Amino acid sequence: MELGSNIKRLRVEHCLTQGELGKIAGVSPMAVSQWENGRAVPRMGAIQRMADYFGISKSSLIDNAADGFVAGSVHYEVTSLTAPVYGRISAGDALEMLPVTEEAYVIPPVAESHPDGFFLTVSGDSMDKIMPNGSLVYFDKSAEVRSGDIVAVTVNGDDATMKRIFFAGDTIVLHPESNNPSHRDRSIDASDPDAPQVRILGKAVWHYLVNDERL
Repeated sequence: MELGSNIKRLRVEHCLTQGELGKIAGVSPMAVSQWENGRAVPRMGAIQRMADYFGISKSSLIDNAADGFVAGSVHYEVTSLTAPVYGRISAGDALEMLPVTEEAYVIPPVAESHPDGFFLTVSGDSMDKIMPNGSLVYFDKSAEVRSGDIVAVTVNGDDATMKRIFFAGDTIVLHPESNNPSHRDRSIDASDPDAPQVRILGKAVWHYLVNDERL
């Protein structure tokens, strides 16, 4: 991953330890290690702090101008490496999804493959086998959803939740992936006129498997 290589190159050129670079970026040494190994990517705020400290552009860190991608764009077309974080989505009981004014970094291959993407922040533990509480999850609102995919859905209007979805005839099953046994499948009969309305917001295509402090 070019971003991780660029961060490591910058650190080595300035004879810094991962801990010292972490202090500049405002993160832990473990976070820097994960960036350099490609297991996580920094938020734009951390990239900005490093760029400001060393007097370089953000794009030179992200990917040597990112082969045509433009860093720091407020949009999320293919020409962007950031996407909006609209709010928190429940990975437990459904809760209202509130919009927030924030952006998060998207690696170039994901931005290119899923240009209509957006982020939601996980709240709860019903998907913690895959996506722990606090994870940022990138959803594609245009991707085809198949049985077994992880999706963001609204149930009865503005209540939003994230689950693995299964289709069995007219029945929709929202399935948790949790270490907490209290979370159970929820089945909704779409043919029942009194059943709650389910609307799929997007398919999960990428996520950060780290907590907020390490992004």
